[in-house]
Amino acid sequence: MNSFTTPKSGFFKQLNILFTALLFGQLTIAIVLLYVKSTMDGVILLDNTSLGVMSMVILGFSVIVFVAGKMLYQKLTAQVQGNLSVKLRRFRSALVIRYALVEGVTILGFILFIISGEVICLIVGIVSLIYFASLRPTRQRAINDLNMTTQEQRELQDF
Repeated sequence: MNSFTTPKSGFFKQLNILFTALLFGQLTIAIVLLYVKSTMDGVILLDNTSLGVMSMVILGFSVIVFVAGKMLYQKLTAQVQGNLSVKLRRFRSALVIRYALVEGVTILGFILFIISGEVICLIVGIVSLIYFASLRPTRQRAINDLNMTTQEQRELQDF
């Protein structure tokens, strides 16, 4: 069996394991970076001019990435042709891409908070982490996002 097949049993279990691993990875990075920041005794690694720019960059970047991630996800899951396995492979690919984009914003937000001390960077990291947590893969999300027929919904119970 090649790596591109969709197993009939455990599909959503595998997706949830991946999702949980990514979520805990982000939480671990956030905790470690916040601990490092707490031991820095107020050290700020950027000058005042850079701080304002940093705030605007992280805000703009996060909005662009969230919008682009949602649009790309919708494009990848919209009107997928083929059987249920093809649709589920496309669903998995779309989720992984979306997860990677959101995770990037989360980690960048926390790293920029360490470098700059700007609370807005911390807020972006936290909001991004919360948003990521809301993207948990479910059967219902697959049904809705892939516009599954009633027959496909019945078949989905085997996955």
